[in-house]
Amino acid sequence: MIGSGVMDSLTYLALIWAAVFVANVLAHKTKLTPVIWFLALGAVMVNTGLMPAASDPFISGLATLGIILIMFALGFEENTENFINSIKKSWGIAFFGAVAPFLSAYLVADYFWNDSNIALMCGLTMTATAVSLTMVSLQSVGLHKSPAATRIMTSAVLDDIAALALVAILVPVASGQGPVDIGHLVAIAGKAVAFFLLVSALGAWLFPHEVHGWMRRIPLVRSYGMQHLLAFGRHSDADGSAVGSAGWSACP
Repeated sequence: MIGSGVMDSLTYLALIWAAVFVANVLAHKTKLTPVIWFLALGAVMVNTGLMPAASDPFISGLATLGIILIMFALGFEENTENFINSIKKSWGIAFFGAVAPFLSAYLVADYFWNDSNIALMCGLTMTATAVSLTMVSLQSVGLHKSPAATRIMTSAVLDDIAALALVAILVPVASGQGPVDIGHLVAIAGKAVAFFLLVSALGAWLFPHEVHGWMRRIPLVRSYGMQHLLAFGRHSDADGSAVGSAGWSACP
């Protein structure tokens, strides 16, 4: 049974990779972003029975690891200082960028299932995936480092944080687990805001791109942030691999 489960997971993984390849080919042919074809092929494969409606633990764990790596990669490409400065100018984009996908998903889900709870969760899910979908779309057209992309990504992050807080608040309500507790809602909203402020502060302190002010006077401590150290470690690994390969090839 264990072997059969592993083979099923590997088969599903092979189908996903094939769908990704086909989606990229179709995106290149149609001049559309690959995200559209990812979603379309995923829906077709699930509704035709090629893929299960619920992922098994192997695929789910691999997907979680993949999204974590994608988010780390996007974070290293983003200038934290620019991100913080653009927050004030991104509220309009964040508002309309959240309302449009939420209403679209809500109305479509309500039309098909006629269930307000399901429609609500679908709308929040579309809003919560704004960061990864937006960045992949911008990267596919080579605009991920433009000033407009910085504003869009900032608004997407704000939408993501708000959507995750709403998911945590509304899941008990939508699932009928119990009545709404105002104190619990305030605590969740406070935790979301505190988490955002903490991550922003740590990002500005641990991952600096440029050091300003009196911090320049501190030797070594602020000359190299975590980003520089990780980049140095990456280059060290590459240098070590090159030296090791050269030494191995030189052995008789």
